[in-house]
Amino acid sequence: MTMEPSRVTVYEVGPRDGLQNESARLPVEAKVKLVEALAATGLSRIEVGSFVRADWIPQLADTEEVARRTLRLPGVGLSALVPNRHGLERAIACGMREVAVFMSSSEAHNQKNTNKPIASPLELFGEIVPESLRNGMTVRAYLRTAWGI
Repeated sequence: MTMEPSRVTVYEVGPRDGLQNESARLPVEAKVKLVEALAATGLSRIEVGSFVRADWIPQLADTEEVARRTLRLPGVGLSALVPNRHGLERAIACGMREVAVFMSSSEAHNQKNTNKPIASPLELFGEIVPESLRNGMTVRAYLRTAWGI
């Protein structure tokens, strides 16, 4: 006998993960249209960006504005990645109701991706998650490189 879930939730991360890997920087209006188009397909969970340092990922420097302009999409839960305390403060300031935290399962990937050891995200979770909850936010955590690097 197989146990199948009664439902599956798909989190679309293209506006963050897809765009951060592009060499070209899209204007805010194009990102807003992308999020709106994804929502129009019926997707109900969309990660609109990441509150990271602009000098590390310039493609996501305008996440606040994208979030502000898409937060009112009916029936769509929007989230953003927050890699640190400052990112969480930016998410709170622009009205995000859901944030995502992450870590890698591989020491090498964590070092390459965040320039920190794998234990570092666990320490950050202890700071970010309670503060998010105190601010009435939902927190989603995910594990990167679960099948290798």
